[in-house]
Amino acid sequence: MATSSDSPSKEEQYKFVGEPPEDYACPICHDVCLEPFQARCCGKLFCRTCYEKYNKRVYNEACPCCKQEFQVMPDKRAEQQIGNLKVYCNNHELGCKETRELRDLDKHKSECQFEVIPCKYKVAGCTEKLQRMEMDKHDEAFKEKHLLLCLTMLYDQDEVLKEQDEKIRKLESELQATVRDKNDEIKKLQNDICKKDSQLEKSSKKVAELEEQLLKFNQNVSADAIIRPPTFESVTLLIVLVILYCILI
Repeated sequence: MATSSDSPSKEEQYKFVGEPPEDYACPICHDVCLEPFQARCCGKLFCRTCYEKYNKRVYNEACPCCKQEFQVMPDKRAEQQIGNLKVYCNNHELGCKETRELRDLDKHKSECQFEVIPCKYKVAGCTEKLQRMEMDKHDEAFKEKHLLLCLTMLYDQDEVLKEQDEKIRKLESELQATVRDKNDEIKKLQNDICKKDSQLEKSSKKVAELEEQLLKFNQNVSADAIIRPPTFESVTLLIVLVILYCILI
């Protein structure tokens, strides 16, 4: 089967016991379909990822096999049959002789004694990678080293925690100062609002008083105009104005 230059093919990832049936091979990558989709047009099986990449690259293009409209559907029956295929353990070349059904391979891999795994003290700084069967010996041989690595890690974490605590205290102090400043500003604004309200109330009363005085004045003026007869001076002035007006005309 063909392989991709970017990543190992499924044939390289899984060592099948015997040659898998050709019907299970994807026409795009030519590897066994692990998540098979069946084309509605011709019945061929395609990998889900291959179909998605192909459909994204050449949207609405025809089926690469029969050139008909390319539509697919999950094929659960084919997925079950492919899952029944026998495969060698991925650590076959390291000495593991176990074979499993494809669907159970990951479970076996998590227990395989030939699997190369990192030391459980990797988080503390141990860089060793050994087969699972050798890990107990490694733990015993490097017990003191692992202890020292753990103590160093704890010390480093303690220093980091101290730095973080210091930052937290500093931020809390800054926050409290900011809250105090804002509270002072709020109190000042509240006091200003109270003063403005008091001034507004006094102004409103003054306006009301002036309006009342103006109303009384207007009423007095109107009454005087009605009751008092015209004086000799006012009549004389009116006559003079009428004469001037006639001369000008």
